[in-house]
Amino acid sequence: MNNMSQQPYRALQTKALPVAAWFLAALAVVLAAPLAAVGVTGTTVRDITHLQGERENELMAVSLVVGLKGTGDGKIAETMRSQVQMLHRFGLSGANLSGINADNVALVHLTATIPAHGARDGDRLYVRVAAINGAKSLAGGRLIQCPLLGPQARPRPGRDGLDYALASGEVVLEDPTNPTTGLIKLGATMETDFRPQYVRDGNITLVLDGDHATFAIATTIAKIVNEAEGHFGRTLARANGPAEIVVTVPTAELARPADFIARLQDLPVLMPSLASRIVINRRTGTIAITGNVRIDPVVFSQRGLTITTVRPNPKPTVRNPEVKTDRFALLAAEPDKPGATARELIDAFNQLQVPVEDQIAVIWTLKRTGRLHAEVIEQ
Repeated sequence: MNNMSQQPYRALQTKALPVAAWFLAALAVVLAAPLAAVGVTGTTVRDITHLQGERENELMAVSLVVGLKGTGDGKIAETMRSQVQMLHRFGLSGANLSGINADNVALVHLTATIPAHGARDGDRLYVRVAAINGAKSLAGGRLIQCPLLGPQARPRPGRDGLDYALASGEVVLEDPTNPTTGLIKLGATMETDFRPQYVRDGNITLVLDGDHATFAIATTIAKIVNEAEGHFGRTLARANGPAEIVVTVPTAELARPADFIARLQDLPVLMPSLASRIVINRRTGTIAITGNVRIDPVVFSQRGLTITTVRPNPKPTVRNPEVKTDRFALLAAEPDKPGATARELIDAFNQLQVPVEDQIAVIWTLKRTGRLHAEVIEQ
């Protein structure tokens, strides 16, 4: 008999259990080790926040794709009227509905995404195209040049202020099984600059990512900013709730705030300990663990699986030898800590090849009985 008493826990079985292919594909266990209370080396403000206003923006339009091989909208009044209006704009005032054939034309919806950092006059963007009416396929079609409209439209001298880009070009099908959608590669050309507005009323706002949005982290970042940039005891930063920190840009930096923002984003952050949490995603078969999740001593059985936690780990003797038991997991707590850890439980699950649904059932039962000390979230 092998002596396994030196291991921190036991996961014993008499024979290998078959593992279904779907289980190997679906099960992904992500274990996040607890962060030390004093912090994590290498974490900066930019790693866990973004600037308010630093986001993607979408341009959109409705236009016509022409040149289709009889797969267009056909006798749909909306498309036919749009075709007549387009012809009138090009001086063909005699065009009317009676002479229109829309079999080779499709009314489409267009979108193009401006990156979070913005775009400049002349930049090219990809354009996504989707048929609106009864077109069967956009294969071989070409988009008639049209303006793309966007958010926060501002009038400019000599222009109506609505169009940010012009789009045109050949539609390429990305998915042959869905021929009513396609892509125009670099089909939109920016006609003006689109610059995100980071500074508002002399302030910038640092927005914490969802996983880090807590009062503890927000106040920690505000304190770090004030210590680094608040000269002579001046308070520049304040936490406005768990998700945002408002920072006043010093007057000397307002004209060119880029250097100031870069300094803030590079500031190191001593992270508080993560909350004890288990996040379950049944669809992907994922169990994510953060913080110091612990389990009180317990004996539990689920579909033939027995989970036992003991403290401390018993050493085998001649009179009480270590016995191998099919589908049996022994979780031994550390002598100075009550119970076992969730990480040890997941390790035992994996060694016994327990299906993910059974793992989730065990976790929830331990939580409901008060033996699992952590927040359990199911997505």
